Amino acid sequence: MNRIIVLSMGLLVVAAACGAPQADDAAGSRVTTLVTTTEAATTPCTPGSATCGTEEAVPTDPEAIVPTPVPLDPPAVPNPTNTARTDLALRLGVPMDHIEIVSIKEVVWRNGNLGCDTGEPAIQVLTDGYQIVLEVHEVQYFYHGKTGLDPVYCAIPDEPLPPGDA
Repeated sequence: MNRIIVLSMGLLVVAAACGAPQADDAAGSRVTTLVTTTEAATTPCTPGSATCGTEEAVPTDPEAIVPTPVPLDPPAVPNPTNTARTDLALRLGVPMDHIEIVSIKEVVWRNGNLGCDTGEPAIQVLTDGYQIVLEVHEVQYFYHGKTGLDPVYCAIPDEPLPPGDA
């Protein structure tokens, strides 16, 4: 609260020095009129009136200001299914609501290519992962992933190991 008062005072001094109204005193000297914080705080302001902008429509009594807690939401954790759906929507140029989720399952892949036949050699290691099958207009699309990583589109999918064979 003290910081706000100090900043307000500083802004008022700067504003007064830059273009405050001037008048002549009884001796004919120019006098700069300063608006004090007391005057600014007690100036009535009706919200929506021509003399009051929305930024000025604040309570004049500091006791009337009630702090409102603002919840801090943690950033959303990427969801592999949403990542796959977004990728497919961009690939096909279709809205997200045209993409149906057929299945999502945890699997074990036979190699490091995650069950995607890329034509490239793959490291031969069993890899825990998942398979997402999406469908658009009765055509299925496969996305494979490694646990903890984003899914990748598989144009030529291989089957994962059968359950219990890992």
